[in-house]
Amino acid sequence: VPAPFPPSSLPAREPAPRPDLSERMLRRLARRTRNVAIFGGVAYAGITVTDMMINDDLDDISYWVKKKFYGYKSSMAQKQELKKVVILGSGWGALSFARKLDPNEYAVTIVSPRPFFFYTPLLVGSTTGVVSPGAIIEPIRDNCPQCDFLRVNCKDIDMEKKKVFCDAEVTLDYDHLVIAVGAQPNTFGIPGVQEHSFF
Repeated sequence: VPAPFPPSSLPAREPAPRPDLSERMLRRLARRTRNVAIFGGVAYAGITVTDMMINDDLDDISYWVKKKFYGYKSSMAQKQELKKVVILGSGWGALSFARKLDPNEYAVTIVSPRPFFFYTPLLVGSTTGVVSPGAIIEPIRDNCPQCDFLRVNCKDIDMEKKKVFCDAEVTLDYDHLVIAVGAQPNTFGIPGVQEHSFF
């Protein structure tokens, strides 16, 4: 077995040059930025999924993926080829239905005299001053940007000809009609409710 080299005969190693202060600061900043971005992305995804679970909207994930991969058909020429859906109303049922329709297959028109969605569970907080009135309404065009919106009242419906007649001489043709205008409140025969309430 050959004898090992004596320590004095081994080649001396030169120490690696240390990066200067500015380079070290840039590396540290890049690492922190990466960590904050990862943490923020995970937190945002967790909050979004939790919100969907609470509101029973987990099926929205599949619709969101379809929209991202297939995109929207926004030109009027393409919309002429789509099936026309007219939705009467701007409440919970109407907007939940409109948001889940595929804009690549349906041209959706929302008809309502109110240009906003009204979050009724927070109405009590708004009347007592706990919640700002502007916090319980959301514009329909922001809630359903892929839909057309008409701020008119529906006056009549011709089921045979599939036409909806609205104020200002507006007439809409449809292939599918969704009536989601809500219901008439029930006073249960309590004296004075009908005369002294606003519905």
